[in-house]
Amino acid sequence: MKKWPWSKILAGVACLLVLVGVGPLAYVLWEGAHAQPLSVPLSLKRGDYTSPYFRTYLSGAYQIQLEWARFPDPQTVVDLDWKIVDDSGAVIQQGAYSDRLRGANNVNLGEYRLSFGRRQRILTKVNQDVQGASANARLEIGQPEVSLDISYGILLILGWTAIVGGFGVIMLLVLLIRRVIRRNASAAAS
Repeated sequence: MKKWPWSKILAGVACLLVLVGVGPLAYVLWEGAHAQPLSVPLSLKRGDYTSPYFRTYLSGAYQIQLEWARFPDPQTVVDLDWKIVDDSGAVIQQGAYSDRLRGANNVNLGEYRLSFGRRQRILTKVNQDVQGASANARLEIGQPEVSLDISYGILLILGWTAIVGGFGVIMLLVLLIRRVIRRNASAAAS
């Protein structure tokens, strides 16, 4: 009668439990790291600005926003044109924004969708100077909802990782301790 290699089977199951336990946490961390591929300072002085290249890796709509660290003057008028282009120069999406801020510390310039991993950049043309502290903004492209979604589910994900992945780690430690005890017992018998 054939003897089953139980320790190898249990080690495989334990490794699978560790992977299944850590997998959702790894995905959420990856998603959070790629939720905002571009965040650069933008001076709202008349002229053109070209961002560095960036890539988008998440499905869904990306928002193009201007954000200020402090609330700018509500009467500040922002007037600019923008376009997203790929590395060959083809226009993916374009738009314009011309309005007063009305007390907001961020402005949504537009949204667009793009395929996975495509290299792109944003070109902006500021048509009118902005005066004072309101002239210094951040240009951000990202999916702000991703961070909110992660914050809602992080406790469940950490619990899953601790229970499932932790059980796999405990199984591996028990198998390792058993192996060391057997090896020491066989060395002592020799």
